[in-house]
Amino acid sequence: MASSEHAGWNIGSKEILCEFLEAAFHHILYTRDVYPQELFQRGRLYNVPIQKSRHPDLNEYISSAVFSIHKWMVKGGLHTVVLLIVDEKHTPVERFVFRFQLARAQEEAAGLPLDQIERTLSAFISKISLTHAVVKPLPIGCRFQILVHSLGTAPSESASVGEEPVWAEQAPSDRPNVAHPTVVIDSPVIVP
Repeated sequence: MASSEHAGWNIGSKEILCEFLEAAFHHILYTRDVYPQELFQRGRLYNVPIQKSRHPDLNEYISSAVFSIHKWMVKGGLHTVVLLIVDEKHTPVERFVFRFQLARAQEEAAGLPLDQIERTLSAFISKISLTHAVVKPLPIGCRFQILVHSLGTAPSESASVGEEPVWAEQAPSDRPNVAHPTVVIDSPVIVP
């Protein structure tokens, strides 16, 4: 296997998926009013209008989460990513689930042109914009968490000196009743 490939996925495919996840996270937070809409600015991805946070702490948090997700992709152990919206009591009120069937998707995408993959992802981002029309408004004070369900343990890279780890693997007794290990990252508190 070439050094730029793992489990049949080339580096470009993983980067496109990470770019998509980052945009989707921002756009969901905007669309679902998790943070004030004034905190976001309009942009475009795959020729589709999206909203992206202007808050540096939130941007850094999402970028570092996506960077860590990329490590699971490279390792070949990514199963599911969930953006979980919780109320003030940390009770889940909404979830956005991104399932990855990398082996099957790799086979199906092997002959697809890059622009066709991007069109598929842009259609998904467009659907996120429509969620506010079909779901109830969120309670005030909601936050979000990013959960990763893996096919194994977390990638074993130590944090740099003085750097706090972004991910914390849950102990078996703390895990929800799911078939795969779960890793949780809490979102930062952003005060407008």
